[in-house]
Amino acid sequence: MQNPSLPEKDPSGKNTSRSRGKAFGFQEALLNASGLAIVALSAEGQITGCNAAMEHLSGYREDELIGKSWQNFHDRTALLTASRTDAGTLENKTEPRFDTLVKTLQQHPTDKRDWPLIRKDGSRFPATLTVVPLFNEGDHATAFALIVTDVTELEKLKGQVAVSEQKFRLLAENIPGAIY
Repeated sequence: MQNPSLPEKDPSGKNTSRSRGKAFGFQEALLNASGLAIVALSAEGQITGCNAAMEHLSGYREDELIGKSWQNFHDRTALLTASRTDAGTLENKTEPRFDTLVKTLQQHPTDKRDWPLIRKDGSRFPATLTVVPLFNEGDHATAFALIVTDVTELEKLKGQVAVSEQKFRLLAENIPGAIY
């Protein structure tokens, strides 16, 4: 029995516009329900789409992002530093290069890093950014998916743990005969 939430299969094997529309609608609903902020990039690094979670996280509407550079969300200094590191050189690059990221992805199929990102309103937030290449039948990366995770709460919790640990250590070091 066909799952009612999944698009119907076309028994003739042909994709009708109705079935493609249902499939697209299902994929869009799936991406929006995931809670993950996702950005689609062309092979050149231009934004081709994003989901509702990314709109919420970044403050941009999808139509404001399409056609823009992937660099829109990045802190410029962090981006240049990473680009130089990825290139394996300390040369004084003045512009981050998408091809440097592509070369890194050829060596490591998924790139996951922490980045300081910037929202539309200029506020900054710590995020983990995972870049995944999307391959065609010829095994060539034709697009990329960026998965953005806001780690603001995680960073706050890490800070609280560090403070708590420091207080405990101070207490333990100053109690005579304490065993810990």
